[in-house]
Amino acid sequence: MNGSLGRTTGLGEERITFKMDESSDLDRFIPQVSGRNAIRDFETEDMGRVLDYDGLNEGNVDDDRNGESMNEGGLMLCEYNPSTDNLAFTLYYFVLRGGFLFFYDFDDIDDSETYAIFHNPPIGVIPLGNV
Repeated sequence: MNGSLGRTTGLGEERITFKMDESSDLDRFIPQVSGRNAIRDFETEDMGRVLDYDGLNEGNVDDDRNGESMNEGGLMLCEYNPSTDNLAFTLYYFVLRGGFLFFYDFDDIDDSETYAIFHNPPIGVIPLGNV
C-alpha cells in the first residue's frame, strides 16, 4: 500500500504525510505520520515500517550490480537556498519506498550490511506524486 505504515496504533491506521520544513532555509518537505485526527513526527523506527509497492522489481540477479539495491543509495539533490539565493547539489542517501523518496545524511545511516540501518529520521522527503 502506497504510503501506509505496517501497523495500526492508537492513532488508527497510520499513513505518511509531509509538510514544509519550517526550521530549514531550504525549500524541502519533511515526513510526518498521520492517524485518526492526529499527526506526529516521523521517527527513526518508522522507516522500517513504511510499506512498499507490491511487486517492486529489484532487477535481474545477473545484471552485475553486485547486489546493490535499485531502490536506495547515493543521489545528488539540487536545492535552492533562498537566504543565499544559490543552488546547491548535495549528495544524500535516498530510499524509494511507499511513493516517496526519503533522504538522509550519509552520517545518519550504516549501509555496510545487507540492509541499511537508519540512526535518525530522514532529513527530507520528496512525494513522488509531486514530481
